[in-house]
Amino acid sequence: MPSSTGYTLTDYGSMILDNIRMPAYAEALRRHVKPGMVVADLGAGTGVFSLLACKLGAARVYAIEPDSSILVARESAAANGYADRMFCIQGLSIDTKLPERVDLLVSDLRGSLPLLDFHVPAIRDARERLLKPDGCLIPQRDVMRCAPIKAPKDYARLEQPWDRNDYDLDLGAARKYVARSWWQAIFAADQLLAEPMPWATMDYASIVDANVDGSMDWTIERAGILHGLAVWFDAELCEGIGYSNAPGLPDTVYGQRFIPLTAPVTVVAGDRLHARLRANLVHGDYVFRWDTSVTGADGLVKASFSQTSLGAAPMSTEDLAKRVDTYTPTLNEKGRIECFVLEAMTRGQSLRDISQAVTDRFPQRFANWRSALDVVAELSAKYSD
Repeated sequence: MPSSTGYTLTDYGSMILDNIRMPAYAEALRRHVKPGMVVADLGAGTGVFSLLACKLGAARVYAIEPDSSILVARESAAANGYADRMFCIQGLSIDTKLPERVDLLVSDLRGSLPLLDFHVPAIRDARERLLKPDGCLIPQRDVMRCAPIKAPKDYARLEQPWDRNDYDLDLGAARKYVARSWWQAIFAADQLLAEPMPWATMDYASIVDANVDGSMDWTIERAGILHGLAVWFDAELCEGIGYSNAPGLPDTVYGQRFIPLTAPVTVVAGDRLHARLRANLVHGDYVFRWDTSVTGADGLVKASFSQTSLGAAPMSTEDLAKRVDTYTPTLNEKGRIECFVLEAMTRGQSLRDISQAVTDRFPQRFANWRSALDVVAELSAKYSD
């Protein structure tokens, strides 16, 4: 089953087996963890980094993870003889208070890019609240890089089945939504049409702003069909230790990120490509914007696009209306049930008593208290201390 972060134990296993990522982290920990140190592991998952820190002599390790994979970490701590110094905390790091500041913060809160949910706010908060003034961070920085790319197979997700299919159906309504998406892909080095350029550097010792805005200019080096941009990161875990998920290097669990253009563009050597990429963290999710233009050697613009990930999923006019500041909402039945349960939780009642009360209040929805218990228990797990 997936965890609350969307990862399964199989996913965590793939991360451990990644022979690019994992050895680099292990070596960075070996260089930094000294006997007697105190370590915090943010987004600990099943606790592998925490266990390695214990093995290297850390006096105390705080493994912090919001989902239930932390229970595996707790069992592993006991199995390896570290239960007395590896403390497994289920929750978000920004909600976690530790009894002491730590010497080292270790984390891997990335996806195919470091722009993942509350990665930057979590690092900033932990750096300011949990880390000693002279403490260290792993990783230290990530450099995101970008290059124009020929990617017919990946671009086919835009064209098939939406532009054409085997059933002679017009499915083009979906295309505009897919064109607003970035997705994970695996690219070869020979798909790049020009050398990569740095987009942004994320220095975790000082980063404050989670938003990214950068422009790049390329001269096309190889003729072909330009389908979009490839983006990846080069990680520096500590001085001299790092890895990259760049195209052409051995595969990692991350892959790269593909940014499609609205339409493919035929380019030749000497053409100029300008791109501005922006990523803004809004309510826990990144909104991406990308403006691109291709200019020929004669100075004429071949193509120009302005795209955004806003509206990447269809939304009805009714749903949009409910988000306008003048809208006056009323609770539907599901909302009334959840409100009733949450109010009952403030009165110190057992889950059985709450379930029975819910059944009495909403008899058309629940046949008996047991049928209501699933709803009540889910809210209890989510909101109770």
